[in-house]
Amino acid sequence: MQEIDKLLIRMADIEVPSPPDWTPALLSGMLIILLLVLVIALAWWWRKTARAQQHHPVIKHELPAHHQLEILQAQWQSGSLPDREAAYRLATILRLGLGLSQLTANCPKHLCHKKKAWLSAIAFLDNIRYQKQTTAPITLELFEHAGHCLSAPSALQE
Repeated sequence: MQEIDKLLIRMADIEVPSPPDWTPALLSGMLIILLLVLVIALAWWWRKTARAQQHHPVIKHELPAHHQLEILQAQWQSGSLPDREAAYRLATILRLGLGLSQLTANCPKHLCHKKKAWLSAIAFLDNIRYQKQTTAPITLELFEHAGHCLSAPSALQE
């Protein structure tokens, strides 16, 4: 027992070391987190501006809709475009050429006299674009109808 007392007396004057200083580690961690947030924000901004500047590779908004339609028809007739892709592009050309926000079955006012043809063309385009299996391919008449729609005097021009 005396040995234990002697050991305890000798250990009484030992000082416990101070806890480690975490300040450098915390500052380094905060700096790394700040840099990560900055890099993520910069990447998001760069991606957003790159998308805004990106032009659609096929639909060139600088060309009039008639020229876009002619180019699309030539690509379709040459066989370089499948029917589904041609239908999507034709719908886009119609929508942009007529100044519509969305291509729907609602016939534009300046095409009221061709409402039946409009409805059948939209139904045909919807069938080709949104069905897994289409029963009928695109026809040349659909391109001709689109040309007539684009060449009809619009209410904005009157």
